[in-house]
Amino acid sequence: MQLGQEIAEDVLAIGSSPGVRVTWSRFIFTFVESYLSRRLANGVIGIAGFGHESPLHALDPTLNKKFGVRLSSSTRSRGVIFIGSGPYYVYNPKKVDISKDLVYTKALPKNVTLVEPPMKRFGVCFSSKNIRSTKVGPDVPVIDFVLHKPSAFWRIYGANSVVQVKKDVMCLAFVGRDQTWEPSIVIGGYQLEENLLVFVLPRKKIGFSSSLKLQQTSCSMYDNIIQA
Repeated sequence: MQLGQEIAEDVLAIGSSPGVRVTWSRFIFTFVESYLSRRLANGVIGIAGFGHESPLHALDPTLNKKFGVRLSSSTRSRGVIFIGSGPYYVYNPKKVDISKDLVYTKALPKNVTLVEPPMKRFGVCFSSKNIRSTKVGPDVPVIDFVLHKPSAFWRIYGANSVVQVKKDVMCLAFVGRDQTWEPSIVIGGYQLEENLLVFVLPRKKIGFSSSLKLQQTSCSMYDNIIQA
């Protein structure tokens, strides 16, 4: 039922983890401004907020203001959002809780601005003729993003660090940016593919995995979640 030009009311039902269906009969939606909708990916028709003030957390205390996100590396399968405390199950083919062995770091509040800077070309490219494939992508040196302490690092494997731009040519999947901007490093969607990120809002921390391909699973092999 539409209430006005900027808000609407409808039934919202989501599957929280571990497998509990939560439903709100009169959930209030707001419409996305047209300038924002033009920046969404093809096929995307809206945005769901999961921040501290999100009604998705406020309306049901069982969700515990905790959620996990995984982006698929395949154009034929969807990403996934795990809502609630877990466990977060996938299959490989047996059921595995992928939220057990995460590294956590502090989440610092930042104002986020939606921008459309022009995409730069990859700056480092090389021949891929003699690079073999592994279960975590091309066999190239790993990259460690070290966070608040040496033991808290995010390990990036070839599947998330290089991209095949044409036959026999790979490029490092990072681009330079204006160092006057903050933060100085932005983790892109390509680096997030087949990784698990868990946001624990009350404790202001983020948990992350390395590539879940190490566990021989993928984002399409999920259980008890809501698709993203």
